Amino acid sequence: MTLPSRLAATAALLTLTIAARADFHYTLTDLGTVGATYSYGTAINNAGTVAGYLDYTSTGTKIAFVAVGDAAQPIGTLGGTESRALGLNDAGQVVGYSFPASGNYHAFIYAHGTFTDLGTLGGGASYGYAINQSGQATGYSTVTSQAPHAFLYAGGVMTDLGLLPGGLSSNGQAINASGQVAGSATLANAHSRAVLFSGGAALDLGTLGGANSYAYGLNDAGQVVGYSNTAAGPNRAFLFTDGALTSLGAFGPSLDSYATAINNLGDVIGYAGTATNGNHGFISSAGTLYDLNDFITGASGYTVTVPYAINDLGQIAAAAHDPFGYTHAVLLTPSQISPSLATIPEPSAAALLAAAVALAVAVPRRRR
Repeated sequence: MTLPSRLAATAALLTLTIAARADFHYTLTDLGTVGATYSYGTAINNAGTVAGYLDYTSTGTKIAFVAVGDAAQPIGTLGGTESRALGLNDAGQVVGYSFPASGNYHAFIYAHGTFTDLGTLGGGASYGYAINQSGQATGYSTVTSQAPHAFLYAGGVMTDLGLLPGGLSSNGQAINASGQVAGSATLANAHSRAVLFSGGAALDLGTLGGANSYAYGLNDAGQVVGYSNTAAGPNRAFLFTDGALTSLGAFGPSLDSYATAINNLGDVIGYAGTATNGNHGFISSAGTLYDLNDFITGASGYTVTVPYAINDLGQIAAAAHDPFGYTHAVLLTPSQISPSLATIPEPSAAALLAAAVALAVAVPRRRR
């Protein structure tokens, strides 16, 4: 994020902090299924547009969609029978994967009604997962040995991001403004590690004491989120920042949690097990894990199970069970930018000024 935009975000945060009240809530918008059995909202941009895919169980196919207004609209395929949209930027470019007229899945970028096949790294298949504001995309592709490798697609060229030393495979799941990619890579012993690809190198982010970790989200400050096995047993959502991997907790000591995305304000979303009601979506803000379902108003009978993406206004693209138990893509729009603000007391003018100056000074330089 540039300094002017970071300061603008800071100003918005400070303004909202002054007005913070205890009635923080989300408005839930059901984006429908367009005749499919299920739908999933997997991506969102800063205009609040949601992309995802429709699941037609009667035919066994899935079709990518972009929401127009409050309704999902299918966008088609690369020529085959199936497609999924998994990333979306502010220019309206969609990344995902689709069957072409023949062969295996290929990663694509869709914009202005046109699909672009991103090709492969020499193997038979590729899968697109995320796209940044410059149109750079990531995902993974098989190579000639058919092993999956993470890729960076930029300027019409797909580049292999490589493996960890002695590793077997890798994948890209998220990309930020500077082209850093977060994902996972397998070691020689087949254990998985969350990784950050940056400057031509793959950084192993480690684990929370268990054997495996996986990264799914990344912001412009280089903060990474995902989940890790733990020595105690349950999986835990994590935040990687300033060189350290930190557990985000869970809804109970024996329950699992998984982080899926992080925005440029540092708010993390994901899903976690509950004692009696299966997985619930959460947002972690200012060190606190909140059940998203505790903040939804005007949508009786809906349960948000998996939030997939969050924009810098705090809007969330998610999957939710409707009152009849069917999974629908939904958009969650907050009444204010962050739930942590709902409990912050009104600060003094001096405190606000100090916070603004401190954050301005702490803005990290973008890596080149």
